[in-house]
This record gives sequence, structure tokens and C-alpha cells, in this order.
Amino acid sequence: ETEGEDPTTFKRYLYLNLWRNISDHPIEDFPLAMLDERTTVKPDDYLPRDLYMAGNSHVVQYGLNARHVDLHQWYYFPNMAKSEGILFKQSDSDWTKSSRTCFHMAVQDPSNNSNKTKPRPRESVELRMICYWKEASVCSMPTKQTVPATSLVEYNPASLHSASAFSLLTALLAKLPLIGSVLRKICAHPLVHMLGSMMTSNKDTHHPPYSGNPQDYLERFIVVVNVFPSWPSFAKSMIQKGLQSKTTRKDAVEWFTVMIVNDTAGYQKTKKFAKDDKQAIVEALIENQEYKEAVDRHLGEFLPKSKDKAEE
Repeated sequence: ETEGEDPTTFKRYLYLNLWRNISDHPIEDFPLAMLDERTTVKPDDYLPRDLYMAGNSHVVQYGLNARHVDLHQWYYFPNMAKSEGILFKQSDSDWTKSSRTCFHMAVQDPSNNSNKTKPRPRESVELRMICYWKEASVCSMPTKQTVPATSLVEYNPASLHSASAFSLLTALLAKLPLIGSVLRKICAHPLVHMLGSMMTSNKDTHHPPYSGNPQDYLERFIVVVNVFPSWPSFAKSMIQKGLQSKTTRKDAVEWFTVMIVNDTAGYQKTKKFAKDDKQAIVEALIENQEYKEAVDRHLGEFLPKSKDKAEE
């Protein structure tokens, strides 16, 4: 129990996953396979990437590099029964531990290749939990000093309810063992994102009205610029081409600012604002020193070198 506890008193957390079969029949295909972390090459095998969530929040996850695949050893439990379960680490904050995460994935059971009958579909469930320690050899809990400011975004409990049907359906289908990987590649295409946005543009909810003060919206768009290095490659390419198509730096910055404030995807909650309200936010951003510095830092290499007379 951590309710009412001062979080600053904890020194370590462990994010655990309990995975089990919920069918009355043993799992015949696509069991959960786990990688023995002792067979990975550190840090080469760990590919950090950002997982973006509702609002501006994101967390770092790790992908697995296939460069040393010949060294990797995977294990699974064949014919796993309903009474059995697998408990494994998702993430351990203690950097002194030799094993801090467990790469896992569903795989086809090779023992079923010779069977003439089609294996039953897998039925499984997972339960995730977090354990906290007040006593530990080192203090490895994240703090404001060790976590990027762009990650410290207040959680919005309405975010799931405001998710579009397209987003929810895509996330659900991507979990399917056979078509998940293919679907993720398809949904990553910018055209699919655009079509999904068009399909659900009139169904967005939980968009608060304009506050009347453009200053209230500066911080969220400064965050948008600060996380630009982690944008999907197709989005960064689109921005680069758009900025370089402008003749002056002023026009380029204004084009970019208008684009993010228009909020086509609805992430920043300004999508439904009136045109004049959006323009007020754009003007406030362009005059804001912190926003200017963020643009120079992350987009400066794409901005036109020439300046118009007013800037000179």
C-alpha cells in the first residue's frame, strides 16, 4: 500500500508483469517467450525509443537490436496450463542489478508444426503491478532533477475517453499475434494517420473551450518543439521540407507555429478553437523568448539562412 505515502521516501521501484493462461485448455500456440538477459550484449542490444501517450507525456522504452541475435537465448513454457503463470520484470529502477528488464514476445510453438489439427487460439491475460522499496542499497527513484522536464506532464484521466475510435481500434488490432506487426507498419504511414484523423475529426470530446488568454497555451507548444527530435521520421521530414520551402526565417517560423497550433490531430486541445483565438496563440508564441530559443535549438538547421528586411 502506497496511498498517502510520501513518494520521496521510496528508494526503488520494480515494474512487474504477471502473464497467465485463462483457458481451460493448455496453450497450444503463440506462447509468451522471454529473452535471457544474460545473453544480451549491453548496451549495444538496447535501442531506446519514446512511447508517446495521451497529451504531451511520453516514456522511454527499449527495443532489441538484432545484431547479436545468434547469442540471444529465448525460453517459453509449452502447453502452459490455466493454473500456471509467468512473473517477469518490465523495468527495475536499480541500475546496480544485473538484470533490469525482460524482453518478451509471442512466438509460434515449433512443436505444433507437425500437428495435423489446427491449434486452439490462445487466451491469456496479464496483470501489471509496481513494487516500491523504502530501503535499498542505492536510491534509484526518478526525480525532477533526473527526469526531462518534457516528461513531467500531469496525467489526464479523461485521455482514454477522448481517444478516437480509430486510435483505440488500431491499438487493439496491433496486439494480435499474426497481423500486429504488419498493422503497425501500415498505421505508421502518414496517409493512414491523415485518414484516421479525417474519420474521427467530428467525434473528438473533452476539448476545453479557449480560456481567453493565449499565455495559457505557451508551455504546451514549447514542449512540442522540445520533443521534436523524437518525432516520427516522416513528420520530421515533412517539417523540414515545409520550413525549407519558405524564403525567409520569419515566414518559416510562422508557418510552423500556425501548423502546430491548428492541432490537426487534436493532441494539444486547440483544434476546435476559433481562427482568431488560434492566431492570438500563434502571435504570443512568436513573441515568446523561450519558444524562440526552442525553435532555434531544434529547427534552426532547417530554417532559411536569409532574413527579411524587418529582421535585419
